[in-house]
Amino acid sequence: MKICIHFHVKVLDNGWIENRKVGRMAAAAYRKKLKPISTDFVVCFDHREEGRGKVPWRWLADEFSGMERVTLKTGDYSVKGFESKIALEHKSGIAELYQDLVVSYRPTFTRFLTRLSQIQCRTIIVEEPLTKAAVKKVVTKLQYSSNGRSRLTEATMWFWLSRITTEFNIPIVFCDKACVRPVATEWLKAAYQQVRR
Repeated sequence: MKICIHFHVKVLDNGWIENRKVGRMAAAAYRKKLKPISTDFVVCFDHREEGRGKVPWRWLADEFSGMERVTLKTGDYSVKGFESKIALEHKSGIAELYQDLVVSYRPTFTRFLTRLSQIQCRTIIVEEPLTKAAVKKVVTKLQYSSNGRSRLTEATMWFWLSRITTEFNIPIVFCDKACVRPVATEWLKAAYQQVRR
């Protein structure tokens, strides 16, 4: 729907020109017609999200109609009734993402990415900002813990981020802990609206 903004020009007694956008009321009326995205749904989280030192996003119960602990085939979070169409994978940080890139686990991770890519609304949210310093710190720790045997480098991250977002067409969001709540909340709301169309 196009909204035309008409400009009325009026020359005042003092010589100044007054511009008035008479389309503002029409635009405001159109915005009022847009219904807010519903939050009247239950969020599901995979029971394995409670393991490996990870803490489930319990606060999602406050944002939506509740939460249910289930077994999801793909992802850590979804919406009840749309588990095959919505999948949100949660990584607690860059270190956890690197764990998936270990050579011995990489085939499993690739199969997971293939499954995730087939879901209509999908994303990976990493609970840490992506910086070169953060990646270097994780790589250094991996080298130290493996006595220098780790083959993972900074280039490994850049390569796999490119592959995940292009070959598998999966969006990745890096955000700090202060932003993860609004980011995850808005993403689930938008995904729910998308699959219901």
